[in-house]
Amino acid sequence: MTEIVPKKGAAASVDQELLAEAQDHLGGVPEAEAINAALKLFVEHWRERRGRAFDRLQAMADDGGFNFDAIDETDR
Repeated sequence: MTEIVPKKGAAASVDQELLAEAQDHLGGVPEAEAINAALKLFVEHWRERRGRAFDRLQAMADDGGFNFDAIDETDR
């Protein structure tokens, strides 16, 4: 996993209503745990979405959906 370091001194502003709702859904866990769970779900969702997009592109390429010869011709 890529390590991302937040800016020093950057204050996080958290929507308290969303946080409270997330905590309720997670069984009343502490704030940090609820935030980490939400971040994990968010990141996993986007990873899956990128994976599906890559799979669709690969299927298009496998089916001849890209004319790589035309790309080579433009480079000449």
